[in-house]
Amino acid sequence: MSAPVDAVVLPLELALVRWSVVHRRWHDIGGDCPHLQGFLAGWFCREIGAKPPVEVARFRDSFNCGWREADDQIAIESRRQGP
Repeated sequence: MSAPVDAVVLPLELALVRWSVVHRRWHDIGGDCPHLQGFLAGWFCREIGAKPPVEVARFRDSFNCGWREADDQIAIESRRQGP
């Protein structure tokens, strides 16, 4: 379930922290890391309320990861703010 996007503004610093956490996780699993550009594209598309694209050609995994991370943070913030 997603919160109304206009009710939550996610700071860039939070995006960079979440990217670094995911970066470490990916590195531990397979030595790869999410591309920052793709991650931020997914993060900010989710934050502004864009519809998920049908196909992301470049940096798809990084984009989707950024989208999910932003979605999780929006859910956390909406619970914190309450009704």
